[in-house]
Amino acid sequence: MHLKTRSKQRRSIREWYEEFRSTANKHIHTLGNFIYNREHHEIFGRDGKRWRLSFRPQASFNLNDVQTLISLSSNDEQSQKESINDNIEIYIKNLDEYLKVYNNTRSSKNFTIHDVGDCNSINHYGYKNGKPCILIKINKLIGFIPEIDRTDADNKTESECIGIPNIPVRCMGEYLFDQEMLGDIVYYSESGSSDVCGSIDIKHFPYNGKENRNDVYQAPYVWVQFKTITPYVLISVECRVFAANIFYDKIAQRGSIRFQLYLNKKI
Repeated sequence: MHLKTRSKQRRSIREWYEEFRSTANKHIHTLGNFIYNREHHEIFGRDGKRWRLSFRPQASFNLNDVQTLISLSSNDEQSQKESINDNIEIYIKNLDEYLKVYNNTRSSKNFTIHDVGDCNSINHYGYKNGKPCILIKINKLIGFIPEIDRTDADNKTESECIGIPNIPVRCMGEYLFDQEMLGDIVYYSESGSSDVCGSIDIKHFPYNGKENRNDVYQAPYVWVQFKTITPYVLISVECRVFAANIFYDKIAQRGSIRFQLYLNKKI
């Protein structure tokens, strides 16, 4: 009886171990699919339906501290010798820092916009004269390629930027009041400048992750310059990207990004 009990105990431990190993393998497989699902091209469960745009500059260099208000001051006749105020300086430094990867990285998919207007460091990205440039880009997503076209919902509601052979980007006042206060907009893209919309070439996709532990990918972007902002008014702006496999959701900010502009125009 004693030997039989020990035999049953050994079988029970062996069975428990096999069950534990099988369960652990399932969890590891599930975790791997959650991190990157090759079949659906999802990373951490996100695909083109869930990812959104992002923008620069930020008022903080902390990546976890995302701020949506861009506040600036300007003079109509500001002397070149006059120093730039602090709230503008941080935006300029933030853009300079972000753009270093485009200047210092050698990649097979280099990204360059030749005509940037005032959207460069020499011209303080337009912030010194109250005409700020905002950099708009699509978030990185391993394996994801945006498809040229529009969703059925966008075809019914959006009439702008039709017929562009790339991925259109368009910014507008979030509400009618904002649209009236926002003024003229100019887009600077890899394909040229436009006062209707910007565009991103799909040749820059997909993002394939790091190479030899280095992220050399140069994410494509569009410069959006707001030329005639109404001063002393808080203006809400929404920027959107249009693709057949990017599904817009205003509340979740899928396929879009929102921020606020405030111009304190000194006399």
